[in-house]
Parts: sequence; structure tokens; C-alpha cells
Amino acid sequence: MEMYKAISDFSAPTRVAIGRVLSFKKGDTFEILEPEKAEKVWWGARNLVSNQVGYVPAKYLKFHEKKIGKLLPENYKSEREGHIQTLRDMDDKNNSHNNALPEEIYSHVPQLHLTEPAPDYSTEEINHNGTSKHSRSVSEPGKPVGLISGHKLHNPCMESRERMQLHKELLHKTKTGDPLIKQKSELERTMLNRRETQRKKEWEDKVNSKRTSFDKKLEEQKLKLEQFEHNTGVIEEEDTLQKPEFLKVHAKIRTKSK
Repeated sequence: MEMYKAISDFSAPTRVAIGRVLSFKKGDTFEILEPEKAEKVWWGARNLVSNQVGYVPAKYLKFHEKKIGKLLPENYKSEREGHIQTLRDMDDKNNSHNNALPEEIYSHVPQLHLTEPAPDYSTEEINHNGTSKHSRSVSEPGKPVGLISGHKLHNPCMESRERMQLHKELLHKTKTGDPLIKQKSELERTMLNRRETQRKKEWEDKVNSKRTSFDKKLEEQKLKLEQFEHNTGVIEEEDTLQKPEFLKVHAKIRTKSK
């Protein structure tokens, strides 16, 4: 027994005989009564929820499971033959033009296109009683446990008073047209630079006032060494430029040989 599940709600067209095309809800399961259904738009089926026999649109169904052998209920074959006979009687009774299926009615005019079923973004399957198959408690022994559903973490910064005040101020400035960042004038920028320079000078004077005579001597010695190294480097560079070319090459060779 092949069982298919509805992926979306469906209401029977008003132009079709009532009872021949079944209306159903998302999650209803059906037993397919037609053995050759591959290229058909409408399938003869039995609704396992309401036990009604009729036709359902193939695009609204997806394969659910297949039961064979001992998994089938008792008297399954006789009941299936009865449902198939009911479907045949329904076809014979409603063989008129008014009671035909949509593709039979519109064979000579543009075919009636069924609306596509709504996409299902849910990853859980719903049972007939409306509960999820993963909705069992973790503490239940002997039963498979579903995945823990994630939830959005709480962000305390979103509810902080400072953020709410800032958001309110920005919203007010946006509505009134005021600049979000207050621009300083040229005079204010100049005064700010002068105050910054004055603070740096005061800090340097404060550091120099705390220096001992030994620190001052070390600083003077450091300046003398830097000046001597600079002068020596300049003299050596001038001597190198004044030397003949063969002496420069000879000096390079001696340096590499060392």
C-alpha cells in the first residue's frame, strides 16, 4: 500500500461534481488506488483520515511510506477492491460532460491549470492529531528524541537605557533635519589645537623638571654620540665618492672575501 501525504490545503473546483474530487488539508494521508499513475494529473485515492474515495491532484502529494506484508491491516485486499469498485462506479455515474475532471472538461479549450501548492519551509512532519513527530519529551525513555529547536538569544544591549536614548535622539535629529554630528567652527578647531599644544608643552616641562643632573648628563652624551655618528657617516660617504672606481671595486671584493 503506497501512502502519500498532502503538502498543502486543496479545495475542489466548483465546476466538478461534488464528491468526485476530494478537498483536503495539509498533512492528510492518502492510499493511491490506481496502479498506473505516472503521467496522470489526477490520482484515484482514498483519504485515510476521512475514508473518502475520489480524485486528488498529483502535484499536491508527496510520497510518505509503503506498507507491505504484515504491516497491512486485515482484509486489506477485499477493502481495496471495494474502494477501486467505488471509484469505477463514480466514473461511470459521472461520465457526462458536466461532471468530468478538469482536464477532460477543457480538452478543447485552454487547459485548467491548478495553482501551485504553497511552499512548505517547515522541517517537521505533522501527524493526524496535529502534533509533531519530534514533540516528545527528552525524558521519555525508549522513544527517539528530536532535535532541540533553536531560539533567538536575548540581547541586553537592545534594551539598555543609553541605546534607547541614542536611538531617540537620532530619530529626532533625522525628522528635524539637524546634522547627526555637530560640526565645529574654524575658531573652535583652532582653540582646540592650541590647548592641545599647550598641554603637551606643560607635560614636557613637568617631565624635565623632575629629571636629575645624572639624567641630563646622559641625555647630553646621547646627543653627542648621535651627532658624532651622523658626522662620521657623512665623512665616509664623501670619501667613498671621491675614491677612484677600481678602489671601490677592490673594497667590495675584500668585504665579500671576509
